[in-house]
Parts: sequence; C-alpha cells; structure tokens
Amino acid sequence: MWSHSLMPKLLNNEQVLVLKEAHKKIRDKRLADRIKAVLSLNEGFKYEYIAKILLLNEVTLNRYIKRFKAEGIKGLLEMKYKGG
Repeated sequence: MWSHSLMPKLLNNEQVLVLKEAHKKIRDKRLADRIKAVLSLNEGFKYEYIAKILLLNEVTLNRYIKRFKAEGIKGLLEMKYKGG
C-alpha cells in the first residue's frame, strides 16, 4: 500500500522549498527523480513504494538521502557516474 509511515521529517521547510524550486527548473529527468525521491521520503512514503514508482532501488534512494544530507542540493544533483 502507498500509505505514509510515521517517520520524522528528514528536511526542514527551507530545504523543501529549495528542492521544489530546483525541481521546477531542472530539465534532466534523472535529476528530477532524485529530487522527487528525497521529497517523497520526507513526506513519509515508504522506500519500497518510491522505488517502485520511480523505477529505482532502495539502495539508490538511501544514497540520494545520504548525499543530500552531506552535500546539500549541489551534491544531490551532481552526476558522479562516469560512463564506460
């Protein structure tokens, strides 16, 4: 089911506003999905539900949260993958 969990909020109001503004401006859908993932987790949606909707895995969602907490929006939106 898609119901919210009772987890405390991960973000403060300012962080939520920054992410929503960035989402409005971003054109890369992968980066937009990162923002949506973090905002959804903040709203209390379960990892399994978000992963299913955004076609991600829970490890990736955890990485997005950790990166945002450590480096802010700049870190969340940085593409570190180097293609082969």
